[in-house]
Amino acid sequence: MPDLLEPEKYASFLENVVARLPQTERANAREILNRGNAESLELLCDLVSNEQAKRRISSVRIALLGALLLGIALAAVPFFNASGWLAAIALLGGGVLLVVPILRVSPTNLEEAALETALHSEDMRSMGALLKTVALLSSPTSERTKAKLIRLLPQLTPESFESLTPTQRATVHGLMNYNQRDSDLDLRLAVLAALQQAGGHACLGTVYLLATGEAATPTARTVREAARTCVEHLLVRLEFGHLEDLPQYIDNTCAQMQQEAIEFHVYATCALTLRQLLPQLTSANYRSILSVQHRSRLYGLLVSQVHSYGSGELHLEIVRTAERLGDTCAVKALRTYIHATNDGPVKEAVRQAMGVLEPLVEREKESKTLLRGTSAPAAQPGELLRAAAPAESATAPNELLRASIPKQECAPVRANLTSEESSAVLLQRTEDPGR
Repeated sequence: MPDLLEPEKYASFLENVVARLPQTERANAREILNRGNAESLELLCDLVSNEQAKRRISSVRIALLGALLLGIALAAVPFFNASGWLAAIALLGGGVLLVVPILRVSPTNLEEAALETALHSEDMRSMGALLKTVALLSSPTSERTKAKLIRLLPQLTPESFESLTPTQRATVHGLMNYNQRDSDLDLRLAVLAALQQAGGHACLGTVYLLATGEAATPTARTVREAARTCVEHLLVRLEFGHLEDLPQYIDNTCAQMQQEAIEFHVYATCALTLRQLLPQLTSANYRSILSVQHRSRLYGLLVSQVHSYGSGELHLEIVRTAERLGDTCAVKALRTYIHATNDGPVKEAVRQAMGVLEPLVEREKESKTLLRGTSAPAAQPGELLRAAAPAESATAPNELLRASIPKQECAPVRANLTSEESSAVLLQRTEDPGR
């Protein structure tokens, strides 16, 4: 591996750093810097960190001195009636000492020298030193540092990103909101491009907030689109969970929605996990993975998240899942949702899903409403005609059936009567007023 710093080429820069160190530290520092390896860059990073710490301590001391001077001046005002100019000088001095720490943001000479040396390295491991002072906007070197970061950040890999310290990774995350200035657009886009291919779960909250937040200016809208692209790549590249854990993530998302203050990083992780896992459900496995209760909670998110961050993308995935699975449990939530949102793409997806699910609901109703055979009323033998080939009958086969004549009054009529006898019997029955 080539040297990170070439001592022969950058000897003057390295010597400039050494010359600004205390006498007792120069020999050791010169030896380390002349190696031109990772340890050399680590030393430069440490020098930058130490100088920043010294400036912070110095600023606090000056601020405390200014506050003390102001307190003394205010307490002594009654005694300065004859000499009001003394009180004015004391107040002015205290105010200046309070303001100085705020204005004193320029790096020290040693810090400038260390940064200047690190800027000549094209190795990704020099990024640690660059990240330490990128926020020093008053420094001429900071503009060069930002230009160098814009060039190096898109080259980040997951391995090189993990090699940064937690503080340095947090600095990279913070650069996405770098003072919200239009001039920093290129730097913010470079950070999002780097996280798109190298970021981990720790950046989800910040990226998701940018991707789902409001964008009032063209610059903000450009950053939001880049953040949305970054989110889509993170969904593909990162592993958020297993399909068996889907009920747990549904519960966690519902719990976040019920809190007054959402833990945004947790919410972002849950929402992105649902978006990654829901497409893996199939008509063959979703009933074994999600109970009716969990499916109801999932579709309930359509109603409870109408105004949440990133709700549109999550709602769209939930609606598509219900349509793909043919899950009629979603119909009630979809009917409520379609009247509660004006989101065009999601509303159109809901209409399409309802066109698939409502016929399924009707079929389920029909399957639960079976046609039943009517039960025949009990009938007396004398009320029905005799079958063509009866197996058994209480009425003798040579007797005529009478539907309205009680059994005890039925007079047997022989089938072999002569015509005159039959006419007599019929005449007798007709003349009887009770028949």
